[in-house]
Amino acid sequence: MKQILTVLISKLYIIKKHLKKILISIITLIILLGALVGFKKYYSYYDYESMSIFDYIKRSDDELNITIASLILSKEYDTYIQFDKYYKFIDEIAGRVQHLVGERTDPDFRIAAINTVLYREYKFSYDTTDFTGSKAENHFLSSVLDRKQGVCSTMPLVYIVVAEKLNYPIYAVSAPECVNIVVA
Repeated sequence: MKQILTVLISKLYIIKKHLKKILISIITLIILLGALVGFKKYYSYYDYESMSIFDYIKRSDDELNITIASLILSKEYDTYIQFDKYYKFIDEIAGRVQHLVGERTDPDFRIAAINTVLYREYKFSYDTTDFTGSKAENHFLSSVLDRKQGVCSTMPLVYIVVAEKLNYPIYAVSAPECVNIVVA
């Protein structure tokens, strides 16, 4: 019996010694197979920070996210933006809206809650010094979130980003020289 145990222990030692190599080989094989059969890659927002808008829009429509697209475009204004800062801020705003809305599904109530959170709690406002929209900082989500000011093309974007986070059906509608939102 002692001999059998000694043999088993020596076999376990050999297996343990090679286990790391075996696991690395298995993981490598899974990755290679995934690439061949087209496993979907899941991105974190850190991956998007280095992505161009042209690479991002190659995705299917159901994979696109207005927040990510807007932040990628914001890199044109500020190349050093950190997406996590804006995601956290948007999450915070959305959390406050969700707290006010609760289980209600009434679209008017949801819009009122977004208005309350954005304009009363977070003090967002239109940049009244830029009616023509000539200031660059008024056209990028990151700077609008930083300054809590925007113009008629970016203030609705803030609504849409918050609504997207909450899965509310709000969409942009174009009007002459302005963008509005519509609740579906």
